[in-house]
Amino acid sequence: RLKNYRTALPKQLAAGLSQSVVKFYNIINSHDPDFEKLSYFALPSTPGEKISVKFVGENRVKDALHVLSEGHIKVLGLSILLAKVVQSDLRFIIFDDIVNAIDDDHRSGIADLLLTCEELRDRQQIITCHGEQFLNKLEHRLGVSTASREVTRYRFYPTESAIERGVKLSIGDT
Repeated sequence: RLKNYRTALPKQLAAGLSQSVVKFYNIINSHDPDFEKLSYFALPSTPGEKISVKFVGENRVKDALHVLSEGHIKVLGLSILLAKVVQSDLRFIIFDDIVNAIDDDHRSGIADLLLTCEELRDRQQIITCHGEQFLNKLEHRLGVSTASREVTRYRFYPTESAIERGVKLSIGDT
């Protein structure tokens, strides 16, 4: 029974995600030309299968890990994660350095997706980020009054001496 469960698990976990993954991926990549956007996506359902994608205007299905850049693979992974969040109706999301190794155009697409997509709008988001510019971009898009009411920032920074090791915490205005 355990082997049967293990064999069926990938198909069970991937069921119903494809349409949302394509939607989220294309929102993040809205600044890219249409031929770089997806028209089809499928996760493997059995061992040995590949992550399959098809681009707008193409008929051939391709192995995503062979045709996508590192940044686009990260965007695809984020799209899969968010599709699963929506499918599972999770009320909060924790992102750890969500925009690491992603260029500025795609960071803007991530900000657009997180703030404007109806399926994600009412979920609490906890975001850690090394790039303060991305957090500033999110707050700017929210607007000053909404950001001051709904956003709390915690800034962690290193201590200034070897005697006092660890991390200092600043709450609020950075």
